[in-house]
Parts: sequence; C-alpha cells; structure tokens
Amino acid sequence: MTMVITSITEWQRIRATMFSMNKSLGLFMTMGNLHAGHIHLLQRSLADNDTTVMSLFVNPTQFNDKNDFKNYPCTLDNDIKLCEEIGVDYILYLEYEDYYPDDYQYQIQETQISKLFEGEIRLGHFVGAMTIIMKVILLTKAHRCYFSEKDYQQLLLVQGLVKAFFLDIDVVACPIIRDAYGVPHSSRNNLLSESAYALAKQFINIFHTYKDNKVIQDKLGKIKIKVEYVADFKGRKIIAVQIGKIRLIDNIEIDKIAANENR
Repeated sequence: MTMVITSITEWQRIRATMFSMNKSLGLFMTMGNLHAGHIHLLQRSLADNDTTVMSLFVNPTQFNDKNDFKNYPCTLDNDIKLCEEIGVDYILYLEYEDYYPDDYQYQIQETQISKLFEGEIRLGHFVGAMTIIMKVILLTKAHRCYFSEKDYQQLLLVQGLVKAFFLDIDVVACPIIRDAYGVPHSSRNNLLSESAYALAKQFINIFHTYKDNKVIQDKLGKIKIKVEYVADFKGRKIIAVQIGKIRLIDNIEIDKIAANENR
C-alpha cells in the first residue's frame, strides 16, 4: 500500500529507518496529473531500487503565468490510485510552507543554459524549478532520481546542478514516452480538443521529418501552429509550439531526423 506523507518530520523518521536497513531509494518528482510518461519513470525507479518515493507538489515558483498555476489540474485521488496499482512505496505530499520556510528568499540560479529557449520565454521558470529540485533531493536523500528527456533543457540543468553542488545522487535520464501517433505524453494533452489533437499529430510528423528549422517553421505556420522556437541544441532539435491556447514541447536526436528523411 502506498503511504502518503504530509509531514517533514514523519518523512525524516521513515528515511532514517531506510538508512538503518541499507535500502536504496529512488525519487520521482512530479506536479501530479499522472499519465503514461510518469508511470514509466516510476516503474523504472521501482525496478532499480528497493524503495521508491514520489514527491507531488505543484510548485508556484516555477510558473511565470499565475493563471497557468491556478488552472493546473489536480487529480490527487487518481494519482494515489495509480501509485498503489504499480507499487510505489511513498508519496511525499507537502505544502508550500514546508518546502519554503524562507518564503523563497533563497534560490538556485544557473546562468547559461537556463537563459535560453524555455528560460527566455518563461521568465523565472528555471530558478523556481532548480530551487525545488534541490530542496527535494536534499530532503529525500535519494540514491537515484528520474527525469524524462522530454524536458531536455531541464534534464541538462539537473545534471549540471548535481555535478556543481556535489550532490550524492544519480540522475537517470529516461526516453520520451509517446502515444501511438508519436505525440509525447504530457499533462497538457488532456486540454487538447479533438481538432487541436489532430494538429498535434501533424506537428509531430513535420518536426520528426525535416532537419531544416526554417522548413519546419514554415510548414507549421501553414497549418496555423505558432512556433515559439525551434533550434539545434547539443545534438538534438528542440521545439516549443502553441496549438490554440495549449503549449507543447518536444525534442529529437538530430541523427534520427536524418534517418527519417532518408527512408
């Protein structure tokens, strides 16, 4: 049975017991509204570790749009049910005051990668994200943490954070989990109408087929998909688009795009 922990003191007591039993601990951090991509990460942790904890916290400091924060879907009961079905040991479910006794006076900031792409559009996003990630890593004292390659920029930042601050944890990068049409699983997908989802499928097809960024932008523009950025970055092609009011991101290894073009 999955145990929901709502107290830092309670978690620290449980964690001390794990230390005494020499058990390995895997960590997955989420804001909830679990989907197939999240489940894959949790299952990877369950396979790799004696114990798995999932932190569930909608972190206000990483939202640059207050309405986006207020409207973020809360599906706690279903999230707990899914965790119980696959055998997650603990859900760490804390409040803002627990994570931010300083009321966000102390922050973690990276000065290069975080300024690009997502960081340029979503001002303050990565400061909030890196700060809460650091806090959860230090609180849980996990041996491994699991991140999807879908948020590729964030993954690189977490890897850099762990290295820069000598954190004793392995960052496990997991492949993007996609649906039958290649659309990456995302909490935002639930907000797509039938017509918007049809556009999302076209977006993925175009993005995964063409290497030239100008060609991609032009083809997406013709079907009324707004491109916020598309760029080659550290061996991958990364993109963010708006389909109606819904924002989607994706990335793919550039070598795989070349293979698609030559089919």
